[in-house]
Amino acid sequence: MPTALLGKLVTAHGSRYEPNLHAYEAYLKALHHKNRLARESLERIKEYLEQAIALDPHFALAYAEMAAYFFSVAMAGIRPAHEAMPQVRDWALKALTLDDRLPDAHRLLGDVAMNYDYDWGEAERRYQLALAREPVPVLVRASYARYLHYTGRTGEALDQMAVALRQDPLQPILRLTLAGFLTAAGRLDDASAEMRAVLELDERVALAHLGEGMQCAIRGRLADALVSAERAYALEPRATRAVGLLAGVLTRLGEKTRAEELLRTLRSMPTYSAAGYVVFYLVCGEIDRAIDWVIKVVEERDPSANMFILNNRRIWRTSSRWPVLARMLNLPETQTASAS
Repeated sequence: MPTALLGKLVTAHGSRYEPNLHAYEAYLKALHHKNRLARESLERIKEYLEQAIALDPHFALAYAEMAAYFFSVAMAGIRPAHEAMPQVRDWALKALTLDDRLPDAHRLLGDVAMNYDYDWGEAERRYQLALAREPVPVLVRASYARYLHYTGRTGEALDQMAVALRQDPLQPILRLTLAGFLTAAGRLDDASAEMRAVLELDERVALAHLGEGMQCAIRGRLADALVSAERAYALEPRATRAVGLLAGVLTRLGEKTRAEELLRTLRSMPTYSAAGYVVFYLVCGEIDRAIDWVIKVVEERDPSANMFILNNRRIWRTSSRWPVLARMLNLPETQTASAS
């Protein structure tokens, strides 16, 4: 890769540093696997980032991506948040010792504050630091959009996502994030369209099948829900949410033997099984039992807790326990109200 092009690509990620060429190649290989959004890619990501850092110990972007790797393993339920999220913080801080303005490092510290500490003030501060350096990386916009959405500023969140999608219309995580916002707004058809757009690009994105399956199940389209749930489970059989979704759809279809087998599998999973039960009871329409498990999700500091709760807040707000959940997440007072 020519040096001029390398410099241009690195600058696009918010860094002025031009790394060792071989380190940058390893870094790009890590990004390739990251964009697949597949569990089996995670270890490859880590291997390539370790190579990049060994080849160039001053390459701040590689340290920031290592922080992102640990955030991903927490989100996927591979490691408990209490193990993985301190690693996110440590790697992001290492990146900032090399480049104190690096947007992705500040973004990841904001993600820790928002999804693990439930410290919304610190999250806002970190996201503003991440936004201060041009060009703003698309994942910075996506994280800040989630912050805006979770704190009740969904219109501004959608504006941020529109800008991000203009920058990178083929980035699957952006469309999945937007689908969550649209679900929360009750725009279920639009949310489904975004998830289908992801699957048109890559049929192997389990999160898109999971989201589409949940949409169909909640709307009573059980045959379609079963197709999506089976695909999500086939792609990610160790993902607790995929197990919970398929068990829930099968329960509603009366296939209780296989559903019980899946629930036994869920009980044996060591990490974040609570998230699977949230999905199971949500699909089954047992909102109070789902909330019991949402509370456990929050107690585990599962970083997907905000997504679970706030993208489905229209459902949780039908329960008298919604204010309790909102306070557990330290949400602003305006978000604890029962009204939509």
